[in-house]
This record gives sequence, C-alpha cells and structure tokens, in this order.
Amino acid sequence: MADLQEERLRLLTGRGLDAGRESVSHPDELMVDGTLPGRAYETIKELPEAGAGAGRWYR
Repeated sequence: MADLQEERLRLLTGRGLDAGRESVSHPDELMVDGTLPGRAYETIKELPEAGAGAGRWYR
C-alpha cells in the first residue's frame, strides 16, 4: 500500500493484529524511489527479486 504522496510503500500482511508490522525478512516500509518494489509499483508490472530462491515477486 502506498502513502498519499506515493513516496513510501507499506507492507500489509493481512495476518491478524500484527498485519503490516516489520518482520525479519521484510521491512515494514520502503521508499518508492530507488527500490525494486517501488519500481514494480510505478510501472504496474510484476518484477522478480534477484536471487530469490523461493521466487519472490513484487507487484
């Protein structure tokens, strides 16, 4: 989910009371500029994370 200014992305897990809280493997907030998730958000394309053995994709 992006903030109103579309500068930051916020992780929403949808898992109970801790939905959106930072986890060990995922920060809870990322900048749109200069990040792969931000590029996926801006271009409206699914993009794979480099070296993600489990096949993590951002969209």
